[in-house]
Amino acid sequence: MKSGLKSVGIFITGITVLSTRAQISQPNGPYFGQEPPGKEAELFAPQIITWEVHGSPLISHDLKEIIIGSMEEGTKYFNMSDGIWSLQEALPFDTPRNCNGMFISPSGKKVYFLIWESYDENFYMIEKINGKWSKLRSLGEEVNSFPTHWQFTTAKNENLYFASEGNIVVSVYDGKAHIKPISLKLENLKNLEGGTPFIAPDESYLIFSHGPDMTDTDLYISYRQEDNRWTVPQTLGSSINAEGCLDLCPKISPDGKYLFFISRRIGTDFKVYWVDAGFVEALRPG
Repeated sequence: MKSGLKSVGIFITGITVLSTRAQISQPNGPYFGQEPPGKEAELFAPQIITWEVHGSPLISHDLKEIIIGSMEEGTKYFNMSDGIWSLQEALPFDTPRNCNGMFISPSGKKVYFLIWESYDENFYMIEKINGKWSKLRSLGEEVNSFPTHWQFTTAKNENLYFASEGNIVVSVYDGKAHIKPISLKLENLKNLEGGTPFIAPDESYLIFSHGPDMTDTDLYISYRQEDNRWTVPQTLGSSINAEGCLDLCPKISPDGKYLFFISRRIGTDFKVYWVDAGFVEALRPG
């Protein structure tokens, strides 16, 4: 298996691709120049994202790069230069074959992958060392012995959060390696269907999907308390969750302003939605 970042340009810590496929005929500025959403979730850039998506966008810290995955269309990379967005000819790095998930750490120094291997999905990682990207490295059997699927997330300290067998677990990074995952023991969740967690960079809150089965899931939020236990998860409400459909893959934008997620509203494919992230503080226990 061959992987590694292209040796040109900049993506987060810095990479671009060699050529541009097409300039986007949309208003310029961050987030494809879209009008910011309010408290009601709405479609994100429907004039641009016309295909069915596989997950929420990955957005760089400077808001100038966006990666969007699709099972049928492939993964697409957009770059903004001088305020103008363009769809690039290739990804900013070589994605491993059979990659089912990808996450850029908040530090910008590591890229994590979830890769299909012999009917399992296993975690791998590359990192920037002395200005060069390392070879693809497995996170090890202690992590990969836990079954998982779809979206995962890392905090600024590189702790890894993912769903496994009805729970959300965390694999702490001890400075050298990720150690054996442990359950967060979220209350009132007997069977966690969906999962697809997002952890705040400072690990102060967790947003995830939950429902009775994989035909109906909603987004919930839980907050870390001073004793490191988590508050009882609470729903994000009807202004964000749609009744009787799948709401999955939450991600807060790097500037903390918006929640992105994907949803299969009745009769439609998975599309990207976004909403003002003010609910994070509004729902936080006093």
